[in-house]
Amino acid sequence: MRSETSGAGRRVVLRGVSVTQVTAGAVTVAALEQPVCPPGLYCGAGLLVAELTVAWSGAGRPAAGGVVDLFGTTVPGSLAPVGHRPSDECHVDTGWC
Repeated sequence: MRSETSGAGRRVVLRGVSVTQVTAGAVTVAALEQPVCPPGLYCGAGLLVAELTVAWSGAGRPAAGGVVDLFGTTVPGSLAPVGHRPSDECHVDTGWC
């Protein structure tokens, strides 16, 4: 999360993110990101995988391998998660829906 984009302390939802790793103190999510296309050029053939690891321990965390809508508040360079719900989006690694 770039706090300069949305400002620190803002409530956000990351929709359809894939949960790629869960450790004792953190959760990593990933999503496809289309690079910026300069004016006058045809783009769209390439996608990047953007990952975000957030500090999150205790109960109520999503399971690895799932796809969720992640709710939180922006903090400098990351997100402070407050919850999640299942999403019907496709998983970034497998393409399975």
